[in-house]
Amino acid sequence: MTRVALFATKSAPIDVDVLHNVLGAGAKLELAPERCLRKPLDGESEQSLCSFVADADAIFFRVGQVTRSIIYAARSLKVVAVHGVGTDSVDVRAATERDVFVTITPQANSNAVEST
Repeated sequence: MTRVALFATKSAPIDVDVLHNVLGAGAKLELAPERCLRKPLDGESEQSLCSFVADADAIFFRVGQVTRSIIYAARSLKVVAVHGVGTDSVDVRAATERDVFVTITPQANSNAVEST
């Protein structure tokens, strides 16, 4: 079973129905504790997230930070998927060292404008 750690909040949600449609019903999607999704992370929040991602295959990221410690704590991590285009909140160097893909979603936050 694929376990996906969701770094999202009520104000910055991730559509879990869409993810279940894409990943299949066997995927286990779990929301990280909202109190830990801050930037910069304090030590307690980072430690809590390290425990949370320990068996995650993927992190889908909207808010907070994905630090070196978090990346190394996730023993089976394969991908960090960032909603949007920035990777400044993800330790890309640590991900590269672990052969973890970091992806972005260009234009995910843009609205289509149709001229008439």
